[in-house]
Amino acid sequence: MRRFEIGRSMATRVTGKPDGLVIDIVFIAVTIIITIIISIFLQGNFVTGAQSDQIQQISVQDEAVKKNIMENISGGLNNLSLKGWTELAEHIGRQRATTLLWYHLKVTYDVDAKIVSGSPKELDTAIAIKEPSWREAPFPAVTIKGARYYIIDPMAPAIVNNFKYGDIFDDPGKTYLPYNYFRLFPEDIDAVNQWMNETGVTIRYTDFLDKRSPKI
Repeated sequence: MRRFEIGRSMATRVTGKPDGLVIDIVFIAVTIIITIIISIFLQGNFVTGAQSDQIQQISVQDEAVKKNIMENISGGLNNLSLKGWTELAEHIGRQRATTLLWYHLKVTYDVDAKIVSGSPKELDTAIAIKEPSWREAPFPAVTIKGARYYIIDPMAPAIVNNFKYGDIFDDPGKTYLPYNYFRLFPEDIDAVNQWMNETGVTIRYTDFLDKRSPKI
């Protein structure tokens, strides 16, 4: 009788081992799954945060580039002034000088330059470049339709703060004035080429209003 009880006790212990092993395996598997889920969640948050930081950094870098561009533009305008730009501008007229300088700044410095009319004198046109959002460039700016712009007088040429502005346009061909006011005619282009030869300055211009190829 005692032998039978001992044997039954041993059998119970032996047959109980597989059940405990299954429980251990399930516990380990669940732990691993939970660990993986937590790791994926944390990694997702890290990537999202890193992407957000990267986007913010890129935005700050873009603004810094814009600030440097305005300083470069100001230096370029000073150089044009020293080379006698005003004489050329007076020769071809304010509107054509606006077209000439607008295109030169647009393609040389890769900026979204616009045309702004005068007020009340619409013919007193100028060039407008949007101010960076952090407004640290040391130049005067004016507010036009809720946005702030640097205004460049095409006759000076220089960034000015006393310009009596009117409406703003994407390019000279979209103003209220007839396109002939802004178009560079062959004699104007000849004057520009002669000025460049005499001064050694390269101006990138276009008579796009006449559908001809621009000079690059």
